[in-house]
Amino acid sequence: MVYVALGVVAFLALWLGLQALARASIERLRRVVLFCATVLGGGLAGYLFLTGRVPLGSLVLGAVLGLYFPRRRAQHQRAQSRTRPAAAPPEQMTLQEACEILGVAPQADKEEIEAAYRALIKKLHPDSGGNDWFARRLTAAREFLLERKS
Repeated sequence: MVYVALGVVAFLALWLGLQALARASIERLRRVVLFCATVLGGGLAGYLFLTGRVPLGSLVLGAVLGLYFPRRRAQHQRAQSRTRPAAAPPEQMTLQEACEILGVAPQADKEEIEAAYRALIKKLHPDSGGNDWFARRLTAAREFLLERKS
């Protein structure tokens, strides 16, 4: 009778948990899965240590820590990159550098500058395989040239 009651409680807890996860965002699901993997892996590693299987327990513990800490480091690096300035200050760039970066003539009008910027940023944006430095330099060059036209 006790086992039936425990089974019903476990089933209800599992059902309610799955219902909550069905409504959760993707990031929340990732955090829940990471937390569950950490708890289960830590418990398994502890069990293996207690039963004298230290090498296997160390392997499991290393895998759990390997899942957890690189993710935190990557999140920290992404947060750091969001706080950096979007572009280099325009005063650090010369007219010749800005024109070379965008591939336009010094007398180019606003439309030519914007068209050159859009074509290059499609290729060099971090989301398209480029990197932050190139995107910042393109933006700084565009801002520098557009300020001169104003």
